[in-house]
Amino acid sequence: NWGEIHEVANKHVYEACLLQCLLDQNELCGYTEMKLDGAAQIHIDHYIKRDLAPQLTFEWSNMVAAIKDNRFGADFKDNNIHLAGYDKSNHTYTNAYNPITDDMVGVFVFSTDGGIEPSDKTDVKALGTIALFNLDDDELKMRRRDCMEAVRSLRKGGLTDQEIYNILSPGGFISAMEYEIKQKG
Repeated sequence: NWGEIHEVANKHVYEACLLQCLLDQNELCGYTEMKLDGAAQIHIDHYIKRDLAPQLTFEWSNMVAAIKDNRFGADFKDNNIHLAGYDKSNHTYTNAYNPITDDMVGVFVFSTDGGIEPSDKTDVKALGTIALFNLDDDELKMRRRDCMEAVRSLRKGGLTDQEIYNILSPGGFISAMEYEIKQKG
């Protein structure tokens, strides 16, 4: 069971799983795209909560490295799971995208203040994803805004899009950065 993975004798298994999640996710939170570094409290989150689908507890496609914060991401999801609309027969949330398995390229657009919204205003799953993880939290908005402002500043400084990407991508918020790079303005 999952509790045993945290026991001293098995801690190395948990740590190896967390490390692999971090490597797979380029050290970014699987829900917020925040940089997960030594200073952040991080953990393995089960996208589909273990109490909803215990059989998915050790499924790799259900484990996400995530930041621990009650205001957004995994902890917010766990506290507001009713927003997700769980489909028991398919082990999915009907009102949210799965960041592990769903292709989310182009699903969201960003405003200059760092706000996030669906690129298609009728995309119920995109709206649900924003709500489920509270992706429009003020801290996340501020961090995305700062990233997008950095893109504009570096562009004014004469850097190419690839140079900007190389400089900023280690800091997280890849989707907002890539969106701003594409704006060419």
